[in-house]
Amino acid sequence: MFLTEDAWQDKRGEVPDGGDALAIGGGIVTRIRRAIRSGLVVITLGVSFLTLRCSQMNPTATSEEVTIVMTASPSRVPAGGVSEITAIGTKKSGAPIWDGVTISFSTDIGSVEPSQAEFKSGQAHVTYHAPSTIGEATIRAVSGSVPITDISISVAVDTSTLLLSADRTSLPYGGGRVVLRAVAYDDRSNPVKGAPVVFATTRGTLASGGRQLLTSSAGLAKDVLLTDADSTVTARSGDVPSESVSIAVDDAPVNIAPVAQFVWSPASPLVGQTVFFNGSLSTDEDGRVVQWQWDFGDGFTATGKKTTHTYAAAGTYTVVLCVTDDDGAQGCASDNTVEVTEEE
Repeated sequence: MFLTEDAWQDKRGEVPDGGDALAIGGGIVTRIRRAIRSGLVVITLGVSFLTLRCSQMNPTATSEEVTIVMTASPSRVPAGGVSEITAIGTKKSGAPIWDGVTISFSTDIGSVEPSQAEFKSGQAHVTYHAPSTIGEATIRAVSGSVPITDISISVAVDTSTLLLSADRTSLPYGGGRVVLRAVAYDDRSNPVKGAPVVFATTRGTLASGGRQLLTSSAGLAKDVLLTDADSTVTARSGDVPSESVSIAVDDAPVNIAPVAQFVWSPASPLVGQTVFFNGSLSTDEDGRVVQWQWDFGDGFTATGKKTTHTYAAAGTYTVVLCVTDDDGAQGCASDNTVEVTEEE
């Protein structure tokens, strides 16, 4: 509710049509006037002051009388940027809301300045100041009991280019660890701080788990890939994608079969004489020999790196040694013959 200017200047009479009683005197007038214009209830301060009766006093806006709508221009701002917030108040008749009605603003990130404004010609204006980090700001407003729909402002970083690289693009068989680097640049090739970056891979796992990361003051975001298979890695900052980077993992190496070799002693044994066989000369180029199997050519067999055997009859016997390596490959020596003779 407002007093007319004449009413404020006329401290000797009454303004017709009734209304709230106001106590006015000395410097109190200015304070009361501010209280009325901020929509606060004014009470009688004392009977010793001259009393005016105020007519045409505007009540606090209610939902039955007005509609208030907020807009933001622009609705997307860079980190640290600003947006102009406009509240438009309209009476049920379609006319602008009363001048001087107040509206208060708040936000969950950033700030609104000033936090309170008065309508003039149906509009109230404030400025939203975005923080230095990205996010989605919700702008809320309160004016009496009028329901006002919240609005959102996107606080984003305008990345123009996103460059993705890896500290290595090939891994040995079994895979390994790759450090990924994404650098965000604006349209002037300056690094962008606080740009949101999300890494993705076709195989393996990312240290980030695919969550959003923010670039440093150098425009850099880092992630780590663990993979045991060929992978394709990409990164994205908002609507800006990077080029993909391919990580290759070597195929399993071909296992080289072991080579069986052995010696025996004595070289020309007699019937019934113990013959010592030694297969420790057997080798495996890409691993180690783990098993030795002997066939003495007379129907008897044995296992072990070293063994013994006794022949019961004279003759020529083909001794075969087969060895197996730690990857399951096998190699045999089958061209060694032992001449067993009778004792003279």
